[in-house]
Amino acid sequence: MTAEPPVHIRREGRPARAPAPAAAAGAEARPPAGLEELAGLLARERAAIEGSHRAGASGATVVRALSDLMDRLIVDVARRAGAPAEPAGWALVALGGYGRRELCPHSDVDLMVLHEPTAREPVEALAPPLFKTLWDLRLHLGHSVRTIADCVDVARRDVATATSLLEARPLFGATALVGGLERRLGSEVVRGAEGFVGRLVDEMRRGHAKHGSSLYMLEPNVKKSGGGLRSIHFLRWMALARYGTADLGVLHARGLLTAAEGRALREAQEFYWRVRNDLHFAAGHAADTLAFDDQVRLARLFGYRDDGKRLGVERFMQQYYIHATEVHEIVERFIARTSRRPLALRLLDRALARKVDGIFLVGSTHVGVTPGGRERVLSDPLALLSLFGVAQAQGRAIEPGLLDAVRQALLVQDETAYRDPAVAARFLEILSRPGRLADTLSLMHRLGALAKIVPEFAAVNRLVQFNRFHKYTVDEHTFAVIRQAEALAAGRRGSARPATGVPAGTEADLAMAGVEATGGGVSAPPGEASHLRRAYAQIRRKDLLHLALLLHDVGKGRGGDHAGAGATIAAAVARRLGLGEHDARLLVFLVREHLMMEQVALRRDLSDDKVLLRFARTVANPETLRMLYVLTYADIAGVGPGNWTQWKEELLTVLYVRAMDELAGGHEVAAPAERLAAIRSEVLGKLRGRLPDAWLDGQWEVVNERYALATPPGTIVRHLEWISELREGDVLVKVENDAETGTARYTVLTQDGITPGLFSKIAGVLAAKGLQILSALVDTRKNGTVVDAFDVVDTFHAGPPPAERQQEVAGAIRDALLGRVTVEDLFARHRRFQPAVSRVTPLDPTKVEIDNESSDAFTVVDVFAQDRQGLLYVIARGLWDLGLSVHASKVATRLDQALDVFYVTDREGRQVTDPERLEEIRRTLVERIERHERAS
Repeated sequence: MTAEPPVHIRREGRPARAPAPAAAAGAEARPPAGLEELAGLLARERAAIEGSHRAGASGATVVRALSDLMDRLIVDVARRAGAPAEPAGWALVALGGYGRRELCPHSDVDLMVLHEPTAREPVEALAPPLFKTLWDLRLHLGHSVRTIADCVDVARRDVATATSLLEARPLFGATALVGGLERRLGSEVVRGAEGFVGRLVDEMRRGHAKHGSSLYMLEPNVKKSGGGLRSIHFLRWMALARYGTADLGVLHARGLLTAAEGRALREAQEFYWRVRNDLHFAAGHAADTLAFDDQVRLARLFGYRDDGKRLGVERFMQQYYIHATEVHEIVERFIARTSRRPLALRLLDRALARKVDGIFLVGSTHVGVTPGGRERVLSDPLALLSLFGVAQAQGRAIEPGLLDAVRQALLVQDETAYRDPAVAARFLEILSRPGRLADTLSLMHRLGALAKIVPEFAAVNRLVQFNRFHKYTVDEHTFAVIRQAEALAAGRRGSARPATGVPAGTEADLAMAGVEATGGGVSAPPGEASHLRRAYAQIRRKDLLHLALLLHDVGKGRGGDHAGAGATIAAAVARRLGLGEHDARLLVFLVREHLMMEQVALRRDLSDDKVLLRFARTVANPETLRMLYVLTYADIAGVGPGNWTQWKEELLTVLYVRAMDELAGGHEVAAPAERLAAIRSEVLGKLRGRLPDAWLDGQWEVVNERYALATPPGTIVRHLEWISELREGDVLVKVENDAETGTARYTVLTQDGITPGLFSKIAGVLAAKGLQILSALVDTRKNGTVVDAFDVVDTFHAGPPPAERQQEVAGAIRDALLGRVTVEDLFARHRRFQPAVSRVTPLDPTKVEIDNESSDAFTVVDVFAQDRQGLLYVIARGLWDLGLSVHASKVATRLDQALDVFYVTDREGRQVTDPERLEEIRRTLVERIERHERAS
């Protein structure tokens, strides 16, 4: 490591040349004249700069031009306010981004009047009219009046102010004062760089947490999200603190940054400047969040076009995430590279290190190599993979210096060297071990090793899926999925883990991964005794399962049907790794059918034997079913926090249990009849003595099997208690709050004949009252009793709504079903009170699919659409107007994409089979949904 020099802070930048004096030196300060003239000049010059931006000027050109414009303006205003030609004892100083000459169109203009204590009187006369004029010009002004001692005092207490002062640039006046400030900051604030840099790192971590811990936020903040502009600033500040320079070329010359890292930082900074400049110009104010509509516009500005396989906006955002990842990792490597652990710890680690496989040294926190083994690891693919395997098995990080050397070696290695059967066997060995597997694969991906073995994976590097369903890029989603699966291993509790490939809480984390935590933590996995944990434990070939998880979305790099493309890739990977015919077929099946189990469980009637038999015959054997079950769970949970719910677990497990019974002859799990008997015994046992036995037995006779199997016994108990309260011809509405999720469940109980279009009317009332429907379960029992449950968010309340509000909504549902008010009246009455709806570009087209194969009794209507207030009502009302009755429904919202499934018949209770009628249903629903979308 390079020894640290004495701290002396230097920076570029000359004072702006002052215009000819407007008054004699020493003239009395006066309010500046010509505000309209200044405003006009500012508007014209800003417009010209915006025009150059639209014409393709670089981001650097624009921020420099804006900074220079502000320099001229501020000096002019100061002179108009009576500043002398050569001020004595004070100076105007630009700070922060303005001090760096990196001013974006509506950035804050941080300005300080720095003065000697003896110059307080003229400064106090000048500052008020100066600042007032700048405010009147509608600048986003940050201002201060300080002595050098004031600056040092506040910098000691506040790291944000300290970094702003580190970049002070003189504009006008006694510029030597800034040199004095630099020396005092260097000796009294930055001195003891380890402590100051530690404060900077802590501040950076807090900022990333505040603006989204993941690099891959759907709508990132270009300035403050991880890997954004602020990350580059932090690297510069750390370099200033340690080495007295922020010049990337100097840092490269001193061995602190590679040439590639310096180039990547400059390219990312230029990209971010152009993006941020456009966000500011388009919004007319400071706007740093890259919202979906902005992404579409900027993709066009940057020249990205749709090509039939991928959207231009996806390629644009892929470039953003590539820059963010590179910046983030470079900053973290810089921290690791320039930080030294205490000598005592390093000596102890070396003394206690033990040798593994003859060349690897395993210490208390790191894995390194012997001096003689270093060249072998950097040139032999088998030894390199062994390094990753030892780090994985030993739970240690790889030494930072060794990581840097590995990264450089991989840049020049030939893929063909990785085609050796021994290398393939070592890779499968790594895949066979749960525990740090996702971390290891993620690290291999970032270093370039994974692409040597599975080159097809490079196509999904930072690949964006332009929808609100997926939280992460395809590669990060893949590692999150693997992390979810391996959390099912015995003894793992699924606590949040960083997506970087390191366990939380150890100093070695950053060195192994080369980055800090970026998100992608594990959602709390199912309980210890769950079917999922048992299924994962019973899978014999975990290497094949984990390989399928790695490849399940790799086909997205080719566009079109990603499952089909992925199956083709899986076959090629199987050949490359030397898998046998049976293993290759299994891998291809899992990749090709990785969506099947979710689609059946969440969209089909699991009590229908036809659905079950078709699924079981497709899966064919218990081992494949276990793998598909775990893969499906991990894929759903790996989409993002909150995507895995108890409802989804119940439905997926019901399908697994019934299919396993079919495949295993009833030996592994209880048959549906046995499960129903157990549920009946549990439910009725809790109610015996509280409700009449004969009534309870009669109620169980009319319960639908699909409802009983998919509903928690405790919920069934509550429903039966409520049904016992229901009077003939009445409507009962019960409300339950979920404090953890901030949602409420409205359960409506009545008789089927109470009113026509019952389901659509309930949905309509909820929409009219401003409730967003997240999910809905519809059940009509054999005796006509209706139990419809709607999970909702109240858009009128940020927190839990008051009881009066929920009583009001429940009363409106009763009134609508009893004919006292119409849904249309409610919409008209409440329309002006509806919360504003954000207009965003639809990410996926509306799609309606109709299925008559999955059920012999019902026509299944699947609706995919962007979720809007009142969408469910529009669909349900459309079905009713089309002469269809809803017998069952599965309604879910994934972020703001709705997937609604309806089991319908015509009014005579028959399946709809006429092709023209089916096309009418599809066309009508699409038209109504799109009309609603345009109007909302």
